[in-house]
Amino acid sequence: MMAAVPKVLCWEKGAMLRQLFALSRAATPRENHLCAAGAALLSCHRSYRSRPTHGIGRYKYLLPPETPKKKKDRLQMKEINPGTEFEYGDVNIQMTSYDMCLVEHFAQYVHRLCNRLSIKVNESYAMPTKTNEVLFLEEKGSKMQLDAVLTTHQRVVQISGLSSTFAPILLEVIQSNQPEGVHLLIKQHTEADFKSRLKARPELEELLAQIG
Repeated sequence: MMAAVPKVLCWEKGAMLRQLFALSRAATPRENHLCAAGAALLSCHRSYRSRPTHGIGRYKYLLPPETPKKKKDRLQMKEINPGTEFEYGDVNIQMTSYDMCLVEHFAQYVHRLCNRLSIKVNESYAMPTKTNEVLFLEEKGSKMQLDAVLTTHQRVVQISGLSSTFAPILLEVIQSNQPEGVHLLIKQHTEADFKSRLKARPELEELLAQIG
């Protein structure tokens, strides 16, 4: 009988601890209550909104306000610089090739070379791609057969303020690094060169001619 007393005391202490734990859980209010709406569970109580950590991680208020995007203005022709007695005006360095990668890399080289030599580059642009068909005539026939289609790519680097004494040096450097298969032409910029950049619209021109 004396040996069974500690077991009874341990069992009574364990029952009392379980009752106290159950009472403490019932006394403390639950923070998150879930409400069932159909098959979905919706959170009815958000206690974090009243805590000081609410809003951490937001960064949009740190960014400057976004300005509305403006529509691109129509390309307008700028006044052509005719040059002086000692300086050339607007000069176009035209590079033409059938290989687009080759002429693109050479145009980048010319642009960087002008920047290193402190030559003002007005702009660097690509001309519309041109496609030419090569036809041949059969020996015993009168019909023309298509032999090949050649696509021509052209890039233009427009510079200004080139001195007449430095121009031969620049031309010699560019020609010495001119890759094989690229045609090089250096000429003064004219109004016709600007109009050739724009896409031809014969239908619109005919309507304008009828109105005029």
